[in-house]
Amino acid sequence: MNANNDVFNTRLELNNRECYHNFVDTFNDQCLEITKHTYVLGKLFTFVNICEQLDDSSATQALNKLVQYCQQKLPNGYPNTIL
Repeated sequence: MNANNDVFNTRLELNNRECYHNFVDTFNDQCLEITKHTYVLGKLFTFVNICEQLDDSSATQALNKLVQYCQQKLPNGYPNTIL
C-alpha cells in the first residue's frame, strides 16, 4: 500500500494536536466552513494521518498545498472533488 492510500484509508491516533488544529482551521478558513459542509467531518481523520505520518516540514508543505488547491479549485466555495 502506498502512502497516499495510507492517508485516506487508515485511522491513526492523534498525538500531534497542533498540526491537526492547523489543518482543520486552515481548511475551515480557506476551503469550506466545516459546520456548513458536515460531510467533511467524516474525512477529518485524513488530517490526523497526515500529521502523524509526516515530519513538521512535510506537514507544512502539505498544508500549503491544501491552501493552493482550495484557492484554485474552490473559487465559489464548493468543491468538485476534495478528500
